[in-house]
Amino acid sequence: KTREDVEKTGKRLLEQLSGWINNKQKVGIGISSRIEEPFQLKEGCEQISRLLKATGRLYDQSFLIHSEDNKILELISQFPDRKFLEHFAERILGPVIQYDKKNHGDLLDTLGILISHHFQLKEAAEASYIHYNTIRYRMARLKDLGINAEPGRGLAELVLAYDIYIWLQATSDNN
Repeated sequence: KTREDVEKTGKRLLEQLSGWINNKQKVGIGISSRIEEPFQLKEGCEQISRLLKATGRLYDQSFLIHSEDNKILELISQFPDRKFLEHFAERILGPVIQYDKKNHGDLLDTLGILISHHFQLKEAAEASYIHYNTIRYRMARLKDLGINAEPGRGLAELVLAYDIYIWLQATSDNN
């Protein structure tokens, strides 16, 4: 089967599952890289399981993902030095992580929503059902905490740090 055929089947399955549960819960379906040999099945299942855990936090609603479309997370998963990844994410996101812990906040979730919607505040507010002024306030708080969402290297590092953080959370021993 072609990738398109597999994705069509996945989308139909996603629609059915969402309908069965009346869209009351988020459903994630993952498609791994192509499996050529039976011995690769375990690796493919593990790959997509990690990817679903990590990307599940990135979606507001039910979703279908393909490992081929998540190259950054795939790259992060191959990086052998977990401590380095933790340090990188902490260096960029540390103040936000600490703020959320101290205030029982959700600025990191808001950051994920903003990243998903290219920092378009109105679009992010509509997609997440958060009032526009709330999104504006949270964006201001993120800036106060040192988050650089301006186009350029700073933004690239921010998105990478966020993806690393999500990956680390999804693959920690506590999950």
